[in-house]
Amino acid sequence: MPELNRRNFLATATAAVAAATCACALDCPFALAADAAAEDTGPVDIGTLADYPKDGPYDKFAKKPTSLLVIREGGKLFAPTAICTHKKANLTVDGGEIVCPKHDSPFDNQGVPKAKTKDGDDTPAKKPLVRYAISKDAAGKLIVDKSKSFDKDKWDDPASFVKVG
Repeated sequence: MPELNRRNFLATATAAVAAATCACALDCPFALAADAAAEDTGPVDIGTLADYPKDGPYDKFAKKPTSLLVIREGGKLFAPTAICTHKKANLTVDGGEIVCPKHDSPFDNQGVPKAKTKDGDDTPAKKPLVRYAISKDAAGKLIVDKSKSFDKDKWDDPASFVKVG
């Protein structure tokens, strides 16, 4: 074992940081587990129905730690994840469209990936966004419960949306 001097210590530390960075860039399970643990799963107060006056997506809560979108569509208000199903980037709303800034994957207002990007390329995202439970409390506040999620085949569950109108 080499003598532990400043040079050897820095070389070892640098190698460890580089290895961890590479592992994280490759979606290592440890990095993904750390991201999941850091995500807030508690209830999120997203305001009232008046805060979402027209159909379309809203990204007020898209950034971490909440990482959720609010979408009003077809007489319903629901709250899907704001994390892309392809590369786990935070989604944004650009010109009224849900888009992943990493690879331009667009999602429709139901949370389903569209087949093509705005440039006509195939969309790398293939899985729909997970929706979270949402309810209206006695004071009229909309509360999203991120501890309960719904895949696409469960989107008709009354706990996955609030009726509008």
